[in-house]
Amino acid sequence: MQSKVMNDYLYKSHPSIFKSHPVGFILCVLLGFLVWGIGFVILFIWWLKVKGILLTIDNRKTILRKGIFSKQTNEVYHSDVRNIQVSQSFFQQIFDVGTLQVSSAGQSNMEISVSGIPDPEKAKKIINNQRNKNQENGNNLNSTNQSTADELQKLADLKEQGIITETEFQQQKKNILG
Repeated sequence: MQSKVMNDYLYKSHPSIFKSHPVGFILCVLLGFLVWGIGFVILFIWWLKVKGILLTIDNRKTILRKGIFSKQTNEVYHSDVRNIQVSQSFFQQIFDVGTLQVSSAGQSNMEISVSGIPDPEKAKKIINNQRNKNQENGNNLNSTNQSTADELQKLADLKEQGIITETEFQQQKKNILG
């Protein structure tokens, strides 16, 4: 039996229909009432497209899934993120939606780009917070490795100077390495 690692989603959202394009939404509704339901058909197709786009952010990566019948998935690990862009028009700022774009060091273009996402600044902050946590964990690991190496070097110097014996050196080395 395989065990699956479950990640808690810190952000999970589909693009918004009304908030990202309020004029288009209102026109579709009006067309639905005025022209034999054509606006409702357009609205339904629009809704299907939006439901086929999902942005999720967990503690390790940002994932963009697109498609209903054919799927495309882009993932960027937070430790690899090099650029996050949020753009919002005047009306998008009023409705708190916008475009979120994420790139990594391995790509020259934006690997994840999604429009109409609710609260894109929140998504950006979550990614930045997770990226900073990853960097802090990496720095702590490096400083631990560096301090261990320093201690071993000092111990080797003491042995070379004849201050401690080979037995004492081996015993202290075991204590340092755990």
